[in-house]
Amino acid sequence: MNPLKEAMKKYIPLIVFSGLVLGLLGFLVFKPGSAVDLSPFIKGEVIGFELFEKPKSLPGTPFFDREGNEIHFSDFKGKTVLVNFWATWCDPCKEEMPTLQNLEAKLGGDKFQVVTISVDWQGFKIMDPFFEEFGVKNLVSYWDNSGRLPNELETIGLPLTILINAKGEWIGRMDGPLVWDSPDALALFKAASR
Repeated sequence: MNPLKEAMKKYIPLIVFSGLVLGLLGFLVFKPGSAVDLSPFIKGEVIGFELFEKPKSLPGTPFFDREGNEIHFSDFKGKTVLVNFWATWCDPCKEEMPTLQNLEAKLGGDKFQVVTISVDWQGFKIMDPFFEEFGVKNLVSYWDNSGRLPNELETIGLPLTILINAKGEWIGRMDGPLVWDSPDALALFKAASR
């Protein structure tokens, strides 16, 4: 018998074991859903976006869909979500809404979604004409009829936009408007939804 083949047979279990160990280590270090360092993406158009050092808890206060069903932030677990709080009387909200729609059109899908939550007291009665006026068609919108969420999220003013990772953790925020469909924003949210 060939001595090389004999030696190979002897070491096959060791090679297989080593491969399994390396594979496990690779999974632990680069496991799916592990946190991506987003700090290199905070530049240019998104320089004002604040990333938290540690994820924060989200309030359990519900908001509502068009049919009056209670929705919670935890309902979006499994995808990265950019949640924009807005009102029809907020001028900066009017300016940024088309860019949010463009962001959703470009990145929205199984891994990422843009969600809007209105704090208007009149709810969908006033939200629908607003969306129609600004040509917003592809954004999911909810209503915070309690008015409690902005306070619970320590809102300075409107708009407020928060970033939630796929684990359902609050990882960043932007107080004020932003150009959400800029190349810098697209790069940030592509990385966040990996």
